[in-house]
Order: sequence, then structure tokens, then C-alpha cells
Amino acid sequence: MTFKKKTKLNMGPQNMISSIEEDETSDIDLKQAAIFLNVQKRRIYDIINVLEGIHLIEKVSKNHVRWIGDHRKEEERKNTPKMIANRKKKWQARQQQQMKKHHQQQQQQQQQQQQKREKQMQHDKLLQLQKANRELELEHGKLIQLEKNIKNCAAHTLQHPHCHLLKNDLDLFLNDLHQQRSPAISDSSISCSSAQQQPFSPSNNSLFLPPLLQQNDDDDHPHSTLNNHHHSPAFIPKQPQPQ
Repeated sequence: MTFKKKTKLNMGPQNMISSIEEDETSDIDLKQAAIFLNVQKRRIYDIINVLEGIHLIEKVSKNHVRWIGDHRKEEERKNTPKMIANRKKKWQARQQQQMKKHHQQQQQQQQQQQQKREKQMQHDKLLQLQKANRELELEHGKLIQLEKNIKNCAAHTLQHPHCHLLKNDLDLFLNDLHQQRSPAISDSSISCSSAQQQPFSPSNNSLFLPPLLQQNDDDDHPHSTLNNHHHSPAFIPKQPQPQ
């Protein structure tokens, strides 16, 4: 209790306040207070009414009162501008900490979702690549089989008695073999009819028999060699061997 407020009270209430402040429990028995202050019990009730009126004490029971002045001071100290500002700062700090924590949690969730999406994209891309690889392997197998079929067809056609080759075609064929490449034989590279051959003229490359057929025709056609190809006919069929 402040000195200014104490001066407005007479000696009875002041002594009562002093006795209450000196008590550790702040719980005063009115009978003992009357004995301590050397006043009548009725006078104690008058003092209690005064102190209760200014909210310094409160009645616990009929003969007991409790000091609440310190509690009022504590409440007043809590409501000072400085304390209010401190509480506001603490509240703002807690809010910022909670917002920061929430923001970090959101970032972690976004990162996890991004990683999950990237893993899913990589998995989908891997499946697409595996599918494309299988398709390429199937296509590669088909091309290998087609190459074998073309080679077999070419070998079979070259053995036919009515097969004729252009000099350009054979040169390309020999060059490919020399370079150890697979021969790219188109539909126009092999012909089994004389209607598809170019007419013979000195400006064009003449037709000649492949080496595997030259040996059989050297006796009957002495002018069918490569050195005398300008004097050879437009095409020379392979003569069937006698039975």
C-alpha cells in the first residue's frame, strides 16, 4: 500500500495493514488482530469494512480475512504499458515462430511432392524407353530376316539360266562386298526379263555375264568377255547344260 493512501487512514487501519503485511500467510484471524491491536472486536470489524471497501482485503470466513492488496498490485503491474508491450512482443515472436514452422512444413511437403512427381516421371520415361527398345529389337529382327531373304533370293536369282546383270549393278555389288558392307539390293538391281534391260548402245554400259557364267560360255561366245563388251549383244543368256 502506498504512503499516500496510508496517510488518509487513521491509526487503526494503518496498524491493521502493518500487521497483515508482516504476516507471512496474509490470512488474519480477527480475534487475534483485536488482541494484537488492543482494540475491541467491534472496532476490528469497522477497520475490516474500511479495508474491504478499498479492496485491500477480502473475507475468507466470519472471523478470517485475507490480504489482496499485493494481488491488486500484481495485476496493476501486469497492465502497465511496458508489460503490455512485452506481452505483445512475446505474442508476435510466437506468431512468427509458428508461421516460420508452418512455412518450413509447407516447403518440405512441396519438396516431397516434387520428388514424388520426378520419380513418377522417370518411371514413366523408363517404361516408354523399354517399350521403344522392345519395338526396335523386333524391327531389328525383322530387318535381319529380310536381309537374309534378300540374299537368298539374290543367290537363287543369280543361278537362274535367264538371269542378266547390268555392269553398273555388278560394280556396285562388288564394291559393297569389297567394303564389307551389306549389299543394298533394290527392286531394280535384279531383273529376270529382257524387257526391263536398257537397249544396247556404245554410250551405255554394255551387258555382260557374271564370272560364274563366263566360264561356261567362253567356248561358244568368244567375244562375250569384259574386254570385248562393246561387241557383245545386248544380253547373253546362259546356255542350259546338255543332259
